[in-house]
Amino acid sequence: MTLNDTIKEMTQRYAAALNTAGAVGVGDFFDDDADLLPPGPDNLKGRAAIQAFWTAATEVFGEPRLTTTDVAEIAPGCAREIGTYAARVKATGAAVGGKYVFIWRKIDGKWKIWTDIWTSHQGQT
Repeated sequence: MTLNDTIKEMTQRYAAALNTAGAVGVGDFFDDDADLLPPGPDNLKGRAAIQAFWTAATEVFGEPRLTTTDVAEIAPGCAREIGTYAARVKATGAAVGGKYVFIWRKIDGKWKIWTDIWTSHQGQT
């Protein structure tokens, strides 16, 4: 399997986890010292904080979809993914979307998200 195929598959598994109630298992996709850089002033560090963030976010947003548009190896065992996301606000059904960048690194033979940053097309988080 190519690096591109591997990262795309991991991203689809991640999106599936985001689609579960409470985003169960989402934290497992992240490295222990991962950084989550959502829009706004606050950044989060570490798997537990990231899991808590996504658990709360799935109370507000649903039907998340991630589409990988580019994958590049940036060093051995390290890859950069660029893509787009879309979701719906549960209360209103309004669509939200934007773009993201994941930095993946391979740890003990498993790909983990090391950095996750995104921006909205409409100014939403």
